[in-house]
Amino acid sequence: MNLAAATIAGGVGTIFFAAASVFYYQPSFIKPEKIMDAVLTTNQSKARHAVSRLLLNPSSAEFDGLRSVEADGQKYVCGSVRAKDRTGAYAGNRAFVYVVAIDFARIDDDGTIAQRHDAYRTCPVTEQDEKVAQTRMTVSPGAIAAVKTIQKALPGADTTVLSSLAGGSSNASTGGVGGTMQQQLQHFGGQQTAPSGGQEGGSFKAASTMAAIGGEAEWQQGKPPAAWPAFPPGHELSKPGPRLSNADALLLAKEVEQRWAQHRADPAKKRPSLDDIRNAERALLAIDAKGPDFPAAWAAFVRLRAVEREATV
Repeated sequence: MNLAAATIAGGVGTIFFAAASVFYYQPSFIKPEKIMDAVLTTNQSKARHAVSRLLLNPSSAEFDGLRSVEADGQKYVCGSVRAKDRTGAYAGNRAFVYVVAIDFARIDDDGTIAQRHDAYRTCPVTEQDEKVAQTRMTVSPGAIAAVKTIQKALPGADTTVLSSLAGGSSNASTGGVGGTMQQQLQHFGGQQTAPSGGQEGGSFKAASTMAAIGGEAEWQQGKPPAAWPAFPPGHELSKPGPRLSNADALLLAKEVEQRWAQHRADPAKKRPSLDDIRNAERALLAIDAKGPDFPAAWAAFVRLRAVEREATV
């Protein structure tokens, strides 16, 4: 055998073996989360740690959409986190806001994945967001205030969609809604743009008690529409629900209603949580609006929406 060829072959083999050892036999001191922290900005790294400290299962945290925000002279980090709940199962993404100056985080969670902490406050609207809306404004100088109101109620709402509403446009992103700017904003955010009659509360209550998307105040159990209402990104009901059969989804809704009725009759009995109510609503939304179970699903959905509004009072 040619000695030179054997030497070259041996060297190549050694290189491949070393590479495989690094990838498949990763030393314990190499931590993926440490690498991520090195890649992220310092403030985003601090935000990850602050949010993790609030979680019931910190090691299960999965972060998404981290972004740095400056508003009113303050620095924030906004994003979402997915983590395991008390049962060890992953819950849906939860929005969070981290205040850099005081190293403090708040998670939009009702105790599902996080410990008890101060009430959640939505990510602030930046000057740039306001300018985007203002440049498209053609109707009323109060449109930016309306955009801010909707964004507080729907923290995940796309700013570009809101600004297009402020400009009075009608396109696919708004569901093809025409009319005046005010009518479009009311369609997008229910009746959140109108005075609330003195009701007070945080963003969680505002999102839950808004009159509705597409005229929820006029929904009737016995008059199902042609299709389910479309909820905008960031709304609690835009998140995916449990994968159940139609029968199981209807049964889940019935059980939640019964538990609420039992609690009303006897306050000592544990009532269903907001998460329980919304999971039942999401399960109903997965039922085909063209199928035979839709009328029953719609009636149950309308009742559950009433239960949710009552639960937030």
